[in-house]
Amino acid sequence: MQTRPGIGDFSARRLRGIKIDPSAQMRIIVLSAPLLFAIMSWDLWQSAGNVSILKFFSVPVLFAEFLVVLRAHASGFGLRELWALLPRRAAVSAAALFLLAGASLLRPGPGTIIGLLELASWCLHGLFGLSCYAILTRSAGASGETDRQLWAGIAAALLPFCVLVIAFAVRALSVPDFDWGHFGLASTNVRHLGYYSLVGATLSIGLAVTAGGRCQTMLWILAAGILLGLSIWSGSRGPLAAFAMSLVAGAMLLRRARRLRLFAIAAGGVLVAVPIAAIWTPPAPQYGLARIVGSIGPERQQSVDALSSGRVTLWKRSGEAIAKRPLFGHGQGRFRRALADNAFNHPHNVMLQTAFQWGAVGAAPFLALLLWALTKAGKAAWKSGERALPPIMMIAGLLTMSLYDGAMFYPYPLMMLVLGMTALIARDALGVSE
Repeated sequence: MQTRPGIGDFSARRLRGIKIDPSAQMRIIVLSAPLLFAIMSWDLWQSAGNVSILKFFSVPVLFAEFLVVLRAHASGFGLRELWALLPRRAAVSAAALFLLAGASLLRPGPGTIIGLLELASWCLHGLFGLSCYAILTRSAGASGETDRQLWAGIAAALLPFCVLVIAFAVRALSVPDFDWGHFGLASTNVRHLGYYSLVGATLSIGLAVTAGGRCQTMLWILAAGILLGLSIWSGSRGPLAAFAMSLVAGAMLLRRARRLRLFAIAAGGVLVAVPIAAIWTPPAPQYGLARIVGSIGPERQQSVDALSSGRVTLWKRSGEAIAKRPLFGHGQGRFRRALADNAFNHPHNVMLQTAFQWGAVGAAPFLALLLWALTKAGKAAWKSGERALPPIMMIAGLLTMSLYDGAMFYPYPLMMLVLGMTALIARDALGVSE
């Protein structure tokens, strides 16, 4: 038998041995998720029914998480073994959150079925994180290089994803009355392409900074430019702001002399992104650099709400809804129907999102669990130094975006956030050296 530390105090736990290292299989499953999602949602006619359900719940992404959970189970980690990996305080917070989230849906009302499915997906995210930890801490020959392979694989797989996006858009030109705002490929709104862009760009910049040679550095700068270009092409300014904040977080891990390299590489990525995004723009006002510039132009600056694309009003209305049920919330899946004339599925802010869903009582264990994971991941990143740059930049970018968008609502960015924190904690638990 081998021994591996638990997540909490990292004390050794006796686990059953396995013959095949499953970490490579886990990497393949995770990096293939966006590609599978794009292929399965290739719906030029934007039909309703099962395809809409597939997009709303990001079914291929959840399926990828489920496969990782099954792989961990095949390696000897059932639900009981996964739960045992949590320290007591984290386990209590997770159990309390599950019970309170479930209780919030007991009140009859519209959206209950959707809420139950959303709660099930959140449970799957948690099991996915624990499964990744179990797999990564069982990885034979774990090292900083195996970590790099994980992030490189995810970022590289998003490049053919970009190709699929452009191919879909070109084919959509022949479709009468195509809804360019909805778009629909691996998303329910064209702005959601920014999540994929942010994940890939932050990882690519981190990989470029820590690359071993000039050729590798240039290739990762090119990759970052292509992925940042996807945000600009789709008219999404949110990922660009989150990308900027990820640079600040990344700089904190680097020595002063290396920070200049980080910002220079990031500038190179932006310089590549702008002309790539300008090669071709769909015939719709929602796209391109012109939309981004226009969204912060003089006309928008006359009103904070206009500058925020209506977010200020949405946040105000969300706060009013929260005030009606401040303790236990309205339950998941009910935001769209709780606000009159509301076209949004979430309040575009993770704090308001959790307070609306679960109230102050339910939000407390969620925040405790999140802060615990972030603290563990942050300490692990600090000890690892610049090798932790790719995941820490990705985590910082997604957390930033969760403050004004749905990065902690939609499955793909949430999956990547969980994976980033889990991988850092697992690396620290193993004591992987530079």
